[in-house]
Amino acid sequence: MYRVLKGLTIAMFLVVAYAIISHGIIVPRMFWEDELRAFQAQHPGRAIDVKRVVLGLSTKPRVLLSGVSISNPQSGESIGIGLVRMGLNLSESLDAGLPVVESVGLKGMRINKQSQQACTHEIAACIPKLPLELLVDGSVFQFNIHTLEIEKAQLVVRNGKAVELTSIIDEFSYSPEAQNMSLGWRVNHSSGLESYMAVKAKPTLRAIDGKPGLELLDVNVEFKGKWAGFPWTGTFAQSRLLLQGAPVVNVAGENMRVYVRRDDAPDTHQAAFSAKTMAGGFPMQAWKFEGAEWTFTHEDALAWTFNMDWKPAELFMQITPATIAGSEGIPATAHVRKPDCNNLPVAIEMRPTLSPVWAWNQGWFRLLDSPPAAGTPVVLCLQATL
Repeated sequence: MYRVLKGLTIAMFLVVAYAIISHGIIVPRMFWEDELRAFQAQHPGRAIDVKRVVLGLSTKPRVLLSGVSISNPQSGESIGIGLVRMGLNLSESLDAGLPVVESVGLKGMRINKQSQQACTHEIAACIPKLPLELLVDGSVFQFNIHTLEIEKAQLVVRNGKAVELTSIIDEFSYSPEAQNMSLGWRVNHSSGLESYMAVKAKPTLRAIDGKPGLELLDVNVEFKGKWAGFPWTGTFAQSRLLLQGAPVVNVAGENMRVYVRRDDAPDTHQAAFSAKTMAGGFPMQAWKFEGAEWTFTHEDALAWTFNMDWKPAELFMQITPATIAGSEGIPATAHVRKPDCNNLPVAIEMRPTLSPVWAWNQGWFRLLDSPPAAGTPVVLCLQATL
């Protein structure tokens, strides 16, 4: 009887010990505080703290950091994260001599930024730099990310004391191995802009021109919100999208389709744009669209087919005609458009069948005979070219 009880006691102890170890052991601060100080020394002027470190030991070990706080008093930026969950690759860690992280989960993240400029005037003023600065260093961990998950991340941008921008990621999941990427994202701006976007795609890491890149297949995006005082709904779909590079991101894709509708007047305010191939980049890089078709309704329904070169920094657009099998669109007349309207009478004489001015005016795409009043955000006038 004694031996049976002893065996049961040992078995129960092992089970409890395994459960505790696999679910996590709190690591005393004395064992990791030196690493924290070394990391802070590499980022002078930043206040960095971690409340607790938990180590989960199993065939797939994990490190959990809770109460993470990082701030830069000089720039007015701060990051707070409730929980950081990092999954380690044991064999790669042993080979590298330091922890190799293959999965990351973030829960309850909040980023605060103090901006001296309005986001509407300078977008870069509202992009936090602190997260990118911290990602550059990998002395404590080596990252080989296969899975990234974010649950409830919030960015708050203040201009003075007032909140100008709030951006919330409800959920984000990324795993090339599982061929899964999903995103739920909300944005609210003090100007009255409200938007929600849901994204689904199948990601694959691959080399593009010898450099690491990301391929997305079967991209589907749904968006809705309020912009310029009007309610909007839309979709974006693409069979294949390639992304490569940073901070300039090169983009290429096939079979793109975009649809947008102003919900207060859906019968007269719908537009669709598609392209067989596209190539360009962000931010403000030149774009090329081939086999494109543009359809929209206002007073009359119109559709054109064309190839297009677009330079957003200059608002320069060059159109050449294209014929697309199965399309009812009319091949567009070759022409060039820019914001410069000074030579419009000559341009009209050279191409009298074309609308002299394309503009975004009064909440929709407009074909106008003359330039609209000052303050219209986008105006593209026909140019006098051969």
